[in-house]
Order: sequence, then structure tokens, then C-alpha cells
Amino acid sequence: MQNILLYIGPPACGKTTRAEEFIKIEENTVLVSNDDFKDLLTRSRTTDKRVSKLASDSLYKTVDEALANKFDVVIHNTFCYKSVLDRTIKYFKNRANLYFIDCLGTLTLEQLIERDSNRVNKVGEKVITNFYTIW
Repeated sequence: MQNILLYIGPPACGKTTRAEEFIKIEENTVLVSNDDFKDLLTRSRTTDKRVSKLASDSLYKTVDEALANKFDVVIHNTFCYKSVLDRTIKYFKNRANLYFIDCLGTLTLEQLIERDSNRVNKVGEKVITNFYTIW
């Protein structure tokens, strides 16, 4: 059975960086990002729930194809809402071994806000605060 590694945490905690570093050293592993699907669909990081659902559905289909082709998969996503994480677990739990990597670690809210200010695709202090509070 193939493996799925779910890199989770609030924005600016290092999910993308860690996931990209991991796939560079692990052969037979692909990276799938919900944000990448949103970017393809809208050319922006929209919060439109319809776009989010379409991006998630596209992610699931891509992961299914990767698993069918015997790849391990790294998924990086915020998974800020329990319902989204629960849906993902339910969908994949019998398709692959699931592993969770919580990327927040010991980062504080202030550190996340500062890290976000240095990113190309900033989400802003309000968004980070909301996600951090939920997390």
C-alpha cells in the first residue's frame, strides 16, 4: 500500500518548504497542493467555497491517479477546518497509509505574521490570526 503524507498547519508555517524539501530526497514521491489547484482555476488564492470544493475534488482525483501509478504522495494543505480534514481522512483511509506532519511546531502567531510578510503570496494578518486561532 502506498503512503500519503499530509503536511498540515496554518499559513506561513513552512508546509510548502518542508514538502518540497521532502520530495527532493524521496524517490517515487509526488507533491500535490490544494493551493496549486486554486491558482490554476482562478489565478489567485480565492476563498470562494465553490472553487475550494473544485480544487479539493481535483486534488483527490490527482492523488488517486498517483496512487494507482504506485507513487507515494505528499499533500500540503492548511486543513484549518476539521470537516475538511475529516473528509480527506475518510476518502483516503482505505487507499493508502496516512501520516500527518504538523508543521506549526513552536511557531508563535507573531512569527507566522512576520513570515507571511516575506512571502510572495501573502494571506495577511487577519487570515493568519483566524487560522492560528482555529489551529
